[in-house]
Amino acid sequence: MKTIITNRGTTIAGNPSERTRHKIVLEGYRITTERYKIFVKRPQVVELFFSHFSVIDVHDHLRQGSLAIENFWYTHKWWHRVFGTILGIIITNAFYCYRYEYQLRNHGDDTGSIDFATFLAKLAHGLIFNSFIENFIVVRDNNHDNQLLVFEVSGNYHELLTELISKKYTRFL
Repeated sequence: MKTIITNRGTTIAGNPSERTRHKIVLEGYRITTERYKIFVKRPQVVELFFSHFSVIDVHDHLRQGSLAIENFWYTHKWWHRVFGTILGIIITNAFYCYRYEYQLRNHGDDTGSIDFATFLAKLAHGLIFNSFIENFIVVRDNNHDNQLLVFEVSGNYHELLTELISKKYTRFL
């Protein structure tokens, strides 16, 4: 017997599970396989659980198969492994959010959306060539409780940075 802890579903009777069984039959000198179906009663909560169970496998396939941070980041430190796993979960969830938002914007039409590999390439490019860093300077105000301030760069980046440092700000990003 298995125990499922859940916050969704009821224990009322659900649709029975259809299972295909195989039985080897010996008829004289001939061996054949007889197939038959059995129907297993189950509560509605178990039916709901197994109807969405494959979603976890697809998520893990994208994270561990296509992304595979754990395979390319060799480490002997457990916290690096945990960080890599959580980063993979976050990236995969971001891809699912992108697909969900894309379908909402296009009324359920998924054609034209990018695949996971293209999403990874665009995400990596956006993180490496971040335009926020080019357009803004984040500094720490040493005079007032180390508060973070953001200044938009409208002219020369280096002149603004020099001016801010002369006013006792510390460069943060």
